[in-house]
Amino acid sequence: MSVRLVLLGPPGSGKGTQGKRLAEHFGIPHISTGDLIRDQIARGTVFGRKVEEGIAAGNFAPDADILALVRERLLESDALDGYVLDGFPRDLAQGKLFTDQLGSKAASLTVIELQVCPEAVIDRLAGRLVCPVCDAVYHSRYCPPKAQGVCDRDAAALHRRPDDEPDAVRHRLDVYETETLPLRKFYEDLGQLRSIAAEGDAVQVFSTILSTLAHDGVR
Repeated sequence: MSVRLVLLGPPGSGKGTQGKRLAEHFGIPHISTGDLIRDQIARGTVFGRKVEEGIAAGNFAPDADILALVRERLLESDALDGYVLDGFPRDLAQGKLFTDQLGSKAASLTVIELQVCPEAVIDRLAGRLVCPVCDAVYHSRYCPPKAQGVCDRDAAALHRRPDDEPDAVRHRLDVYETETLPLRKFYEDLGQLRSIAAEGDAVQVFSTILSTLAHDGVR
């Protein structure tokens, strides 16, 4: 049985963490559109240059370009039996286009909504520390590095992303509520939405997700 999952939730809700766990559990790829875009930019592709210019101007990549990028990734051999999408669809327009793109496969899609209150998101992201070399993620309180301020893997100096500053997080939450949250009703109307309380321990949240999927026959 193919496992096709979409993770929906505000920034800091744990989509990356749970996406990687789910990918490992089911033996399918964890596909982050953010990672795909960064790879395109790093490789200097036509798409990457176009998106980089747009980001520099404060704009999002056009929906058609993002759909094409995701479609190309889903055609790779490792994604033929399933995938976990993280960061896509970003808004209602992308959600509708993606459903049309999937065709008959759309019926097998399950959308996991990770519900976290704004205060918890700000607390999580304000303490998040990232390694610029290997992208390892830490938290100053919940998951600190062994040595203060440096990565356990490569001893690189950790930093906090500018968009993790409290004011930036509040803005990101506003954008999520305005642009992404309408997807909730869209997938709910399709019977594909499964909402999970995600403020607790990550291991317990993962267990709840698996139980919910198992109830739907996804194992």
